[in-house]
Amino acid sequence: MVSNTSIRETLVTRKLVKRELTDKEITKKELVKKEFTKKGTASH
Repeated sequence: MVSNTSIRETLVTRKLVKRELTDKEITKKELVKKEFTKKGTASH
């Protein structure tokens, strides 16, 4: 029982970590997009 609980907890934490990483990637992409739009408007 104890091992099952720990395994479940590890899976949950792993999911949370994955979600955090994906969120970071998304925010990074958004920032890059913003930078590109800034450069685009500046070049025009």
